[in-house]
Amino acid sequence: MPDDSSLADFFEGESDADDEAASSGGEPDADSQANEDPTAASDGVDAAATVTYEWSDDGVACADCGEPTRRRWRDDGTFVCADCKDW
Repeated sequence: MPDDSSLADFFEGESDADDEAASSGGEPDADSQANEDPTAASDGVDAAATVTYEWSDDGVACADCGEPTRRRWRDDGTFVCADCKDW
């Protein structure tokens, strides 16, 4: 790959609606925006981010062992300390 490549060289097939909106200075219509929403799930699964780590100034009890800890990681739907986390 040449050193003088631009980011535009890596984009694949922008839609005609995006090109028209850019050339006219307007926004694409609502239908084209809904179809291009990167967070929209196509298989019924929520595409929102899932929290995998928590931190607390005061410490919180581990869901498995009950020991207070400032750092907890998600493990099978609960937040546990590093010793209880199944890595």
